[in-house]
Amino acid sequence: MLHRSLPVSVPLAVGFTAWHFSVALQPQILLPAAALTTAALMGLSAITFTRLKDAAAVSKPEVGVDPATTAYQLFRRVNRAAVEALLLGGLCVLGMCIGERWQWITSAALLAGLTYVGIRLLGVLLSLRQQAEHVIGDRYVPIGEQSKPDIRIAQ
Repeated sequence: MLHRSLPVSVPLAVGFTAWHFSVALQPQILLPAAALTTAALMGLSAITFTRLKDAAAVSKPEVGVDPATTAYQLFRRVNRAAVEALLLGGLCVLGMCIGERWQWITSAALLAGLTYVGIRLLGVLLSLRQQAEHVIGDRYVPIGEQSKPDIRIAQ
């Protein structure tokens, strides 16, 4: 998984660098990226909520990890990333309203926010991959070791 300080330290470094070099981006350039990220994460949030409901309907296993617990952890992670992406879109709209005088500050904040949401999205994808590997468990057979089935056609 990602190191705990990574989601905070990297965006701060990006924001500080953008502020130091007076990077001035138009907020409307980043608005479509923020909107698409928000839409994708909201859809994924709805899917993970359905998965959470399905996992909660099944009784808790006597041995091993409860599937409802892992589904809840994934739902919380996806939902938090969706809220942060929505706030980033709001920051883009605010940057368009503020105007050009404070554009270098809003550019630094937007670049830091976009980096932060990107790292959160990376964490969501890594969590999905880890859960998929846990679900498949012992059934996974690498491609190189599979043999072709012996199929004979009856005449």
